[in-house]
Amino acid sequence: MKSISRCLLALTCFIYLGCVPAPPAPSSSTPAVSGGPTTSAIDDSETEFQGKIARRYEDSVEWWPETVTLAPEGAPNVLLILLDDTGFAQIGCFGGLTETPNIDRLADNGLRYNNFHTTALCSPSRASIMAGRNPHSIGLGSHSLTAMGFPGYNAIIPDSAKSVAKIMQMNGYVNYALGKWDHTPLYEVSQAGPLAQR
Repeated sequence: MKSISRCLLALTCFIYLGCVPAPPAPSSSTPAVSGGPTTSAIDDSETEFQGKIARRYEDSVEWWPETVTLAPEGAPNVLLILLDDTGFAQIGCFGGLTETPNIDRLADNGLRYNNFHTTALCSPSRASIMAGRNPHSIGLGSHSLTAMGFPGYNAIIPDSAKSVAKIMQMNGYVNYALGKWDHTPLYEVSQAGPLAQR
């Protein structure tokens, strides 16, 4: 019974990504307020400006990057459950001996992946799952709390390595995360941030 309790307590975090519309961006006929669209799904750092900048404001033409503010019709809700410190033997849907009926029902109606190579540390493993990348390529070759000033270990996630949650947000999903991720290095742990990294 203790091993079953420990297995169930190992459920440390999950993300729920729903198909709830994000706030709409202003239309071309709507004047921009405080810098334009209100959705955070815009990444215009590499988008070429398609408006017109003239000497006078009256002769200029505003332009906003196209944004996706709503997931496509029929888009599924996505539930990602991450279990720490477990293996196939702990989950019934993978043939384990522990009875996990609720997880089994979710798995029967979803996708199961069985080729994930653990990093043997919690923080880098979670980062790999979230970004779909090798942990060293996103600065988390070690635990974020032990971030060091070396490439692959500094806990600085590059803009080119967005998490699955950010990618889905950019495609009209609204995300909700519950649990512990451990992706914030000690030098960023404060109420003042920086808050843009994660």
